Amino acid sequence: MHQMKMAADEISILLVDDDPILCELHKTFLENMGYVVLIAENGRQAIKLIDNPEIAFSAILCDVIMPEMDGYQLCETLKANNQSKNIPFIFISSLTDLEEKVKGYAKGGDDYVTKPVVPEELEQKLKRLICTYNDKAKLNNQLTDATSTAMQAMSYSGELGRIIKFFEDSLNANDFESLSGHLFSILASYGLNCSIQIHTGSEILNFCERGKVVPLEADIMALARKKSRFFDFGRRTVINYKDFSLLIKNMPIEDPGKYGQSKDTLGTLCNVIENKIKSLISNNKNTKKNDIISMINKTMNQIEETFTRVQKNNITAIEDMMQDIEEAILHLCLTESQEENLKNIVALCLDKSNDAFYEGIALSARIEETRKTLESILDS
Repeated sequence: MHQMKMAADEISILLVDDDPILCELHKTFLENMGYVVLIAENGRQAIKLIDNPEIAFSAILCDVIMPEMDGYQLCETLKANNQSKNIPFIFISSLTDLEEKVKGYAKGGDDYVTKPVVPEELEQKLKRLICTYNDKAKLNNQLTDATSTAMQAMSYSGELGRIIKFFEDSLNANDFESLSGHLFSILASYGLNCSIQIHTGSEILNFCERGKVVPLEADIMALARKKSRFFDFGRRTVINYKDFSLLIKNMPIEDPGKYGQSKDTLGTLCNVIENKIKSLISNNKNTKKNDIISMINKTMNQIEETFTRVQKNNITAIEDMMQDIEEAILHLCLTESQEENLKNIVALCLDKSNDAFYEGIALSARIEETRKTLESILDS
């Protein structure tokens, strides 16, 4: 076990693994990223290091399979401790199927890194999680006041009043973030902590009531969509609908009556959420469609205006040329036959210009027809 006194401005990582070769390899990766790395060979040593008041860890990287205390047990122990519960915990493992991720998440883990470790992936995950936890720390002090304010804003009393208020707020929501916020507010009034993952067809959006959704949480919601409508694991439940998945993190499993009532209420609220999400998705598609139509019209108009201007300039140039030639003929002392030939050449040029003009008119008609066809396709 390695110990040292940490400087105040150093970002320290605790690496827990019983494989000395992998420990040194991962330690090298992390030190190249600029982190200070401490190593524990097992869970017991890790707990002793974390209990050291002179060391403040920014994240914990832990192998899953270890003697004495495996990674899941260590994670559960640390997350149950007020001193260590807010340290990001990342599992390093080759076990990455849904069951293993659910188990790791249920113990309090934040993310998984697959063996063999890719340094770039590890660095990205570490930076994101450390930033997320720092943001959560800033928001925690505001959470109580924010929840209290949201509750005071409810003008209705009792469960029915809360639901009616939620219906009204959801109806007026203009985007996915505000809709999620209304859902978090009403579920907070039931004492439920949750996250939501919305599938718009073109992107996946993750929202939670505090800061950002951690990667492992997002992974579990995505993987659980393949399961039943209600996917339960421990105190957590994922509720799956076509356009979203809702993760409840603290279901009241200790009270069967309250547990059943919570599921009934959640079903009602989720039906409202699903319908509103469908409406927002449809509105977004219509907005994009209108933008495309506007762009097509603008482009077609510019093409038509440019072509018309070229036609007019061409005709003007031909007419000016004819006038200049007629004036020049008077001074060239040409025979009558030469003058006639020259005039015939100019007249032929004028005829060709006129033909181009009428072809331009036909092209304008085709441009308008193309525009209508594109608008019809987008409206279908």
